[in-house]
Amino acid sequence: MKSKCGDPKTLTFSQAHGYEEMPQLLKLEELSELARTKIWDVLFASLSSDAVESVSESGWRYYGFYKWDQILRDKHLSLDNLPLDEWNESLSFADAQAKLRPLIMEGPFHKVFDCIQFVLRHPDCPAAVVDEMKEAFEKGMVAYVIDDNGPPTIFPAGTTGEGQSLIEPLHKLQQGGLSAAEDLLRKASTDINRGDWAGSIKNSVDAAESVARTLVPRAQTFGAALNKLKKSPALWHPQLVRAMENVWTYTNQAG
Repeated sequence: MKSKCGDPKTLTFSQAHGYEEMPQLLKLEELSELARTKIWDVLFASLSSDAVESVSESGWRYYGFYKWDQILRDKHLSLDNLPLDEWNESLSFADAQAKLRPLIMEGPFHKVFDCIQFVLRHPDCPAAVVDEMKEAFEKGMVAYVIDDNGPPTIFPAGTTGEGQSLIEPLHKLQQGGLSAAEDLLRKASTDINRGDWAGSIKNSVDAAESVARTLVPRAQTFGAALNKLKKSPALWHPQLVRAMENVWTYTNQAG
């Protein structure tokens, strides 16, 4: 997907003629007011279309949702780690807004992404929300991309090209039936979003080890698999092998 930064067709008159700054891709760990608004608009539209309100003969109003009731309940229990007795079973539309809007519009960027990724991965998430959220990230110039070829995952990317370079290996792993390595690489991305750099490195190396030991099934360790793969120059360049050996050794040291 091409970035719209600087695209004449998307610029306002003021931007095109130098009266206002051109839109720029945000830096990592940034969420502008525009980005937060685009993200919230997607969630608000989905909540609105899913909401149910009915009135009984006695005048009581009943509120609910087709799908968002379960999504928000599971978020309350599993993501927010709040007790069940604090959950309101008769959630109104205003209640749902109050639970989501402050987080999206004011919360730390990583908590916003935790919420988005949780919603997108939920089995009751409306199908359209994933594509709409991907478009919101693009329109909001967010320096992250969403890969939905598997469990939707948010990947950091300084540019659109960087995002694609992170996503393509996942697709290749999936196509090759290397599900364990794919899962580890997705975890590495989640670690980055949480600022767990050591965890990201370890999961990335573990993903490489998983692939290597699949190629050399009799190898007992990553190092043994690399030694075998050294003999296959079509797969490995000697400098790449040395680099992988060094990183693997580093990640296996205590602390």
